[in-house]
Amino acid sequence: MKLASKKKYLYLILALSVIFIESAFARSGWQFLIYMQADNDLYEYAKWDLIEMSSSLPSDDSLEVIIRLDTPKRDGIRDIKIQPSKRLIPTKLSELEQVSLDDLNLNILQQFPEREFENQKDSLEDFIARYSNNDKNLKTAILIWGHGEGFSSTRNAQFGGVALDDYPKGKLSILELNKALSFFESYNQKKVSLLAMDACLMQTIETAVEVKDQVEYFIGSTQIQNFRGLPYHLIFKQITRETSPFDLAKMIPEVFINSANEMENTSATMSAVNTHELVNVFVDEFNDVAAMMRDYLDSHPFEKIALKEKINNSPFFLGNSRDLSTSLRLLQEYFYEKEEWAIYDALNIALATLSQSIIKFTYGKDYFSENSEYFRGFFKAFGIWFPASSLEYQIKIDEFKQSKLYQSQMLEDWFNFLQKLHEKSFIGF
Repeated sequence: MKLASKKKYLYLILALSVIFIESAFARSGWQFLIYMQADNDLYEYAKWDLIEMSSSLPSDDSLEVIIRLDTPKRDGIRDIKIQPSKRLIPTKLSELEQVSLDDLNLNILQQFPEREFENQKDSLEDFIARYSNNDKNLKTAILIWGHGEGFSSTRNAQFGGVALDDYPKGKLSILELNKALSFFESYNQKKVSLLAMDACLMQTIETAVEVKDQVEYFIGSTQIQNFRGLPYHLIFKQITRETSPFDLAKMIPEVFINSANEMENTSATMSAVNTHELVNVFVDEFNDVAAMMRDYLDSHPFEKIALKEKINNSPFFLGNSRDLSTSLRLLQEYFYEKEEWAIYDALNIALATLSQSIIKFTYGKDYFSENSEYFRGFFKAFGIWFPASSLEYQIKIDEFKQSKLYQSQMLEDWFNFLQKLHEKSFIGF
């Protein structure tokens, strides 16, 4: 064998050895980074969830769970790595009243004074920088735990945002959340596998589009949540090293609704969205049909009142978010009655592509009562800001103009339709 050939052969063996060693030591499985804002009336529930997590953590290293916990008033901020525990899970809140964090034997990684960070965006970015892992084999779930109020562009919004902090008063706006997630992507050169909002009112298209470039799957609730939130002990027990982001995104809403049903939480909702499908498949179809509806109102201005009345029949959530799929179905019924077949067919396509984007949806029995049979087929637990009141439109439109959904013009015709629906005209509508 020639010397050059021998060298090439040795280099090949060395390269294969390096790949084998890297593969052997590369981490696989999941890392959960949970930003837990319990400096409010959720503190007892935070302790409940900590016990759920530690009691169900796999014995191997397939799941790592790290939490940044903010506790009430001046008690400070703690970074905690969950470790297995045999402590029994509480069955009622009163069992936790005399339990302190010290009693839980937590693995405290860091402690900070209450005002260590100027705002929650800085705190979340610091949390990500300290503990996220750039290993491409490790899948990352980021969870935002706390009170939620839906989309907001600034932390000073009267209503909107997530992770509400009582001391000092503050919250995380959705634009700030997007910046923190962008930091994760640039820091680790990969996307967040799954973003889950263990909070109220967060599962809307405005929030999902805001995080689309940083997140593969987005999970949340359109409705006011029960304080118990996600059942972590049931979720963790189903996670293995091989669980894919798609598998986890489908599993969480299912486990959540089963737990909610046991607690008779009949208004619970949750869905999981593929952000790529949502933006690249649904949004264009939705914008096209919005343009057709805007043109319809141009030529039929007297129909505004009837159209608003139809919209009012769709499921309504705090903050004037409505179920997107049901709203599209009601619009389809309206244009069917008007024999506007082109708009009807376009709405049908939009509904189909929305269903393609939502990989799992669940809801309590409040949404399929005898008086609301259409919920069974069309309610998808995924919201959109859709004001039926012109006053609500005027109050909130400037807030939504700061969203990526508006700024990118990907739904330009949708916002034009809303403007047309709520603008004043010579006929007084």
